[in-house]
Amino acid sequence: MENPFLGNTFHIILGCILMAVSTLIIVITVKKEFFPKKRKRTNHVFLDDQKETKS
Repeated sequence: MENPFLGNTFHIILGCILMAVSTLIIVITVKKEFFPKKRKRTNHVFLDDQKETKS
């Protein structure tokens, strides 16, 4: 297509924005999946902590 609907510049910018947004979503998803937050030490006792200490 020599003359796209809204022009070449619009399609290039739109493509770059879509790639940037999808990259951010992938990075956030990978970060949540493989690098979970560590729990802070508190005085509360969780059920899974009780199982580990009794074993």
